[in-house]
Amino acid sequence: MWSASLSRLSASANSLSRLSAYPLPAIRLTGRCRRKRTPSMRGFRSCAVLALVALSAIGGAVRVRAADPPLACAQPFPLTNPGFEGQAQTLADCPNIKGTVAPGWNDNTCWDTTKPRIRYALDTELPHSGASSQRIQLRRGSLAQFGQFLSQPAALGQQYTISAWLRSKRPTFVSLVLREQGAPYRTFGSKLVQLTPSWTRYDFDGFADGAEVALLIVTNQRRGTFWVDDVAI
Repeated sequence: MWSASLSRLSASANSLSRLSAYPLPAIRLTGRCRRKRTPSMRGFRSCAVLALVALSAIGGAVRVRAADPPLACAQPFPLTNPGFEGQAQTLADCPNIKGTVAPGWNDNTCWDTTKPRIRYALDTELPHSGASSQRIQLRRGSLAQFGQFLSQPAALGQQYTISAWLRSKRPTFVSLVLREQGAPYRTFGSKLVQLTPSWTRYDFDGFADGAEVALLIVTNQRRGTFWVDDVAI
């Protein structure tokens, strides 16, 4: 009986030895950027490492090869006042465009020769978070363009994810646009969304090529009122 058991153990050992001659398949470990909030910066991204780990069985021992270098994950873009807080700034450049905007943000429709009538207000009623949100009302015409010219160039070849919370008085279409600041005004990413009276987060991706960029929120409907809050890149 002992002889038979030893024979079976020897056969099992031989089988394991033969199996160890074949490499195990590579295992890919991937990470995602997860968004988390802090009191000082909304939309902060923490990045998990993306690595490729290959396992091989040689002589019955498992060895781990060195991981590939981690891929870069976009850091939060330095938006000015992404939560639309602070002392309201009065618009005075165009007689047809009036009201107040949050520090760091501005109207970008004064160039339109059709002279749309737009009213802005830093609204403290029902913000998404904090003390206020930005209200934009198109009273006449077919264009209202609002946004921020970003303070530093986008990284070459980097994908950015842009998010914003918006709502409207009634169903309204607006476009979220990541665009070159100057001519020829190339668009690096955009998304057309339909707003509702409830706060909703909208996201889109954009690739830039090292250019100076602007983040714009555009409506081209005849009339409408909408609000924006808590923007992040």
